Amino acid sequence: VGNRGQDEQARGELGLEEGLMQAAQGNGKASATLQSFVRDFPQDKRASEALVALAEIAFHATPPRFDEARKDLMQAMESQPTAAAVERGDYLAVWIDGAALKPDDLKVITLATEFLRKHEQSRFASDVRMKLAETYFQRQDFPNAQTQL
Repeated sequence: VGNRGQDEQARGELGLEEGLMQAAQGNGKASATLQSFVRDFPQDKRASEALVALAEIAFHATPPRFDEARKDLMQAMESQPTAAAVERGDYLAVWIDGAALKPDDLKVITLATEFLRKHEQSRFASDVRMKLAETYFQRQDFPNAQTQL
């Protein structure tokens, strides 16, 4: 019984890693692989990472599927997300809201500021800081834009 549990866990881990690799390579099979992982291993501690990856795939689709991306992201954050899922999810949230047809600048500013507060050492911090500066600039808030640059 113990080996069977370990085999299942290993199968899950391999499925997740395969899906994440496919997503990173832009492989069209990534969504199906990640959805299978979430369906087969809904209680896995890394299911939130698969959901964030699915949200990223939906966001980067042509045309972007914003509603699907938001739904996947919300589901990821409502589970017990890993630290990696929280960081990537917070990052993606800035971009999803910033890419809306009529972006809510105040929401983008809030999300970006919160990201920088929570994840100041993140490799995504400079991208978020640039998005924050751009949003301030579009609002003609030049002092705050300059502060971020």
